[in-house]
Amino acid sequence: PAMRPWRPKKAGGGRPKPGVDYPGIGAGALVFNSAGEVLLLKRSSEARTNPGHWDRPGGAVDFGEKGEAAVQRELLEETGVRVANLRLWDVTEELTERTHWLALGFVADMSDGEAVNKEPHKHDALGWFPLHLLPSPLTAYTAAALHKVKASHPAPPWQGVRFLQPVVEL
Repeated sequence: PAMRPWRPKKAGGGRPKPGVDYPGIGAGALVFNSAGEVLLLKRSSEARTNPGHWDRPGGAVDFGEKGEAAVQRELLEETGVRVANLRLWDVTEELTERTHWLALGFVADMSDGEAVNKEPHKHDALGWFPLHLLPSPLTAYTAAALHKVKASHPAPPWQGVRFLQPVVEL
């Protein structure tokens, strides 16, 4: 039998939103190109959370979708990029007065596609950045993940970096 998603009831009717009416689950990735640069998106100035901050691509995990599949889907939707060597890197939690998200953070190598901002209504910009010249401001979880990358691979220019040790075995 097919799984039916559990849906919390929203006071006053309407469809409840993940991350707002109940904790949401997200998945994002630090994607590296062959030059060792990381792909980042600048969140819209109108974004509900972290407006104007640079962030790793990603989004919500749909019911019945695995985290790896969600991040691959989100990368295609947001940037047109396909990845290889996708590995779990961190798990973060963002809890504010208005939102609550748990996120699976991955690292990956770009394998195909050309990075373009496919969702300009959500992102003001997209760019590839060397780890020693990162834009500002970064979301807290993106900054923490990038710090961990730099600590685990201290020698620039980070070309040909491959992430073979996951933080958690899936």
